[in-house]
Amino acid sequence: MNEVKVDLSGNNQGDFRSDSNFLLGSFSEENGALAYRYDAERVLIQPWGKNSFRVCASKMARMPEERWALTEEAGQSGGTVTIQAYAAEITNGKIRARINNIGKISFTNDKGETLLEEYVRNRQDVLASTSSSLEV
Repeated sequence: MNEVKVDLSGNNQGDFRSDSNFLLGSFSEENGALAYRYDAERVLIQPWGKNSFRVCASKMARMPEERWALTEEAGQSGGTVTIQAYAAEITNGKIRARINNIGKISFTNDKGETLLEEYVRNRQDVLASTSSSLEV
């Protein structure tokens, strides 16, 4: 059985572009995977073998059943899903994936070092750290 923790202690403090305490999407645990849903977007982060994940995303009403590029079965592993008020994470061995309220995903190792992180550009809030005047 996979462990799911829910922490709703965060406070809504303002605008999502500059404040991570603003809920847009919803998080859930689905068969040991971390699921995120916002509007028409669906994201599923599944444990995939030892110390790895499979990330699926779709704008369809349901996540497609096809495996696409990952045709081989990965060994079963038990991930731990933790859902907080404005973010959620899944841990599988020595790797952790975190998805925030706007759907930005980052991956860290067991030392807390960032392995991969999505880049989000923000032109709406000039005080945000992701603000940019460039329209690229």
